[in-house]
Amino acid sequence: GLEFREVFSDTKASGGIANNILPPTFTINLNYRFPPVFSTEEAVGRLRLLALAADEVEIVDRAPAAPVPEGNPHLDRLVAPEEETRNGVRVTRIRSPSTGREAGVDRLRGYAGFLAAAAPVALGGPPVDLTIYLTTPPLLGVVGLAGHFTSRRPYGLWLMDLHPEAEIAHGMLDGKGFVARALRRVDEAIFRKARLVAALGRCMADRVQPKLPRGVFPTLLPLWKDADEIVPVSRAANPLAAEWDLGDRFVLMYSGNAGLGHRFEEVKALLRHYRGDPGMLTLFVGGGSRRQELEHFIADQQIDNARYLDYVPRDQVRWTLPLADTHLV
Repeated sequence: GLEFREVFSDTKASGGIANNILPPTFTINLNYRFPPVFSTEEAVGRLRLLALAADEVEIVDRAPAAPVPEGNPHLDRLVAPEEETRNGVRVTRIRSPSTGREAGVDRLRGYAGFLAAAAPVALGGPPVDLTIYLTTPPLLGVVGLAGHFTSRRPYGLWLMDLHPEAEIAHGMLDGKGFVARALRRVDEAIFRKARLVAALGRCMADRVQPKLPRGVFPTLLPLWKDADEIVPVSRAANPLAAEWDLGDRFVLMYSGNAGLGHRFEEVKALLRHYRGDPGMLTLFVGGGSRRQELEHFIADQQIDNARYLDYVPRDQVRWTLPLADTHLV
């Protein structure tokens, strides 16, 4: 596919009144070109982080990133095909207008559009041994449940989140209301008919066990890495230590998704407490719906010993996780 890059360019610089006098002010015009995977607000947050040492930052103009042009034959060759076979597995990709980054009604509309497009693909075609449904978007297992009743198609669930528990815990749904009760009934039916349930870890498995029929137990299936692949690596032997300029500082790391269901109040208090400590560095590695909030907090509070870095490729996780002295979980 396409590889996007960020570009920061100093296009203007001004200041000073004489050759032998230090200027009271010095102004730089910084032009930032960002890829379409970032919203305009996310781009502003990243720009403010870069300019954290500046006394004042003024955003004089902003515009969203240009979309990838459609219909260009050279770019079309980079688009993944709708159908292909990889390692003996038939892959069908569903095109959706949703980017997964919307909020509110737009996100719900995107979920509904994806479900509508996924249903005929999952329920049609030749028989399969098992269809695995993730829990992203929520209630995607409804398609599997429909297939069970209409054509006895077996299905399994690979749990990323628990719904509607997540929405109730976040205050988006009243746990005693009609909608929450109805969603629980649907969720229980999805679990009862599933042939396989895979959880990300022990705590999630314990949480879903009461939903399963007697004698059925969840399978543990970590999302990113096998535990055996993560081993201690000294900073001297870690190629990312020098690239990220860690030195001998104590590194506190949060690696992964910063989502709506995560708590960061204590983390913010910790950042304020250690603000300005040259021996301390807090690293956020990943993304999520609350990344922008955390980036703005770091910039607004002028916390110069905290950074937010993008997700790394899977094969680099074995280098990123050992960099931390302490992990936030």
